[in-house]
Amino acid sequence: MRAIPTAIILTLTTACMATQRWVHQETGALAGSAQYRIDSAECEAYAMSAVDVPEVTEPRPASYSTTGTVVDNYGNSATYSSNTSERSSNPIADGIADSQQMAERSRAIRARKNIADACMLRRGWRLDDNKVTR
Repeated sequence: MRAIPTAIILTLTTACMATQRWVHQETGALAGSAQYRIDSAECEAYAMSAVDVPEVTEPRPASYSTTGTVVDNYGNSATYSSNTSERSSNPIADGIADSQQMAERSRAIRARKNIADACMLRRGWRLDDNKVTR
C-alpha cells in the first residue's frame, strides 16, 4: 500500500527534473556507450555493496483467527476457534515510526547514488549540462 504513493512521488519528481547525461572527459563518449555501461555497472555494484538499503516493514494485520482441534489421552476431541484484534496503543507513534523507516530508506538510497556518482567521476565521467535529454 505504501509502495504506490512512493512510486507516484518518485515518478513526479523525476518527470519534473531535467535528465543530465554522463560524458567521458577524455574520450567524449556519451552515456549508452559500451564503456559507460561497463563503468556504470561496476560503480552501481560498488555502491550497492557499500550501503545497505533497509526494507520498510509492512504493518501486521489488525486481527488474527486461530482454529484447531485438541485431543486428550482418552481420544476425546474438541475444536476451538479464536479471533484476536490488535489495537495500537499509540497510533501517532506508529505513524512516526513508519515515517522514520521511510526517511532511513531514502537516506540510504541517496548515499548509494552519491557513491555511484563519485565512482563515475573518478573514472573520468562528468555530468554535462549541455546534453540534457528527456
